[in-house]
Formats: sequence, structure tokens, C-alpha cells
Amino acid sequence: MDNLRDAGFSKEEAGRYEELDDKGRLRLLATHRRTILDRVHEEEQKICRIDYLVHKIEKDGGLR
Repeated sequence: MDNLRDAGFSKEEAGRYEELDDKGRLRLLATHRRTILDRVHEEEQKICRIDYLVHKIEKDGGLR
């Protein structure tokens, strides 16, 4: 259960995980993984935009 909580599962999700068979657990883990990965990609896009702005400032001496 600690592993699930460390992976970002809520108490309710962790409880539901315990009630599932292996097939259901794998499905729940895959769904949770996709959700986390989607958030990572969104944050990565924000970092890329910041990097672009920094690059523009350093290259052009300012934004236009």
C-alpha cells in the first residue's frame, strides 16, 4: 500500500487496487501511469516555452 501511495494513488484508489484481480490491477496501474505521464508532458511543454523565452532574450537582447 505504501508503494501505491508513493506512486500518487489516493487512499481510495489504493483501497480499490487491493480489491481487484491482477488484470484489473494492471489496468488501473496503466491508467494511473498514463495520467502521470500526461502531466509530465504538460510540464515539459511549459519548460520548453520558458527555454524558448530565455533563448530569445539571450539571442536578440529582448522580446519583440
